[in-house]
Amino acid sequence: MRADEWVREAERESKLVDALYKARSLISMHNGMTVRCDGEEWPLDFGQELKMIDATLKMAGVETQRPKQ
Repeated sequence: MRADEWVREAERESKLVDALYKARSLISMHNGMTVRCDGEEWPLDFGQELKMIDATLKMAGVETQRPKQ
């Protein structure tokens, strides 16, 4: 692989990791909240989604247990 191709691939991967990290942060904020609508209420449970994002970030070498600096 040529150096310029490697750099472009690394930039794409970096953008994907950043997007997943931001999505995880926002989903984490809403996880466990209670939604109320038309007299009904139910808790938001994004546990499965957070586990999938965590596994993907772990494969990319990103630590999800510590806040991003």
